[in-house]
Amino acid sequence: CELITPEPMERGKPDPAIYRRALKKLSLSSQAAVVFEDSRQGVEATIAAQIPTVQICHRPDQPVSGVIATVADWEAGWGAL
Repeated sequence: CELITPEPMERGKPDPAIYRRALKKLSLSSQAAVVFEDSRQGVEATIAAQIPTVQICHRPDQPVSGVIATVADWEAGWGAL
């Protein structure tokens, strides 16, 4: 298990750098990962990093385009896979 933190990052989300750094550290391609993200800026970052994303959206009427699924809460996120 790896903990990737944003401390040394110059920019926060929606900059995709934190996700690209995580992929590199884990030796994964973007298509070998899935992100569960509950912030709009985070979803924008994962899409920019070209990582399949499940959007946890407490307001399903506000999905971000480009995600593989939009679910209402974290528990429902697992069912999206």
